[in-house]
Amino acid sequence: MSSFLGIDPGCSGALVLITGQGGYIDHLAMPTIRVGSKSRVNGAAVAAWVRQYGITHAYLENLFPACAPCNLLKTSYSLEMFRKQVSLQVERGRKSSMNFRTAERFGLVEVIEKPVVFWFEQYQEGATA
Repeated sequence: MSSFLGIDPGCSGALVLITGQGGYIDHLAMPTIRVGSKSRVNGAAVAAWVRQYGITHAYLENLFPACAPCNLLKTSYSLEMFRKQVSLQVERGRKSSMNFRTAERFGLVEVIEKPVVFWFEQYQEGATA
């Protein structure tokens, strides 16, 4: 039986296990541990939960490092679709925000036309250079 492990892209971060046909199997609230003053995902607890269903191999797709605001904007978009959504933000701001248009008109905001390159892409380039 094939099954899929998903992560809720919303704030809960719950893990969800479904069948290959989309039927519900189980879910797990994201287990965390305290590391210093920060809360981190408890990878051992996630692995134990996954193993109890006989899953020995997992393939992670569409998973990229992102800050919380970007993660909420990204939702389930592919990387290229997310890049497109980010590139549209200036025009959306011009169209729907009088505050943005006013700030731009008074020279408080200057729009720079350039390709959207994510932090991890810059980091990978630096690591391989």
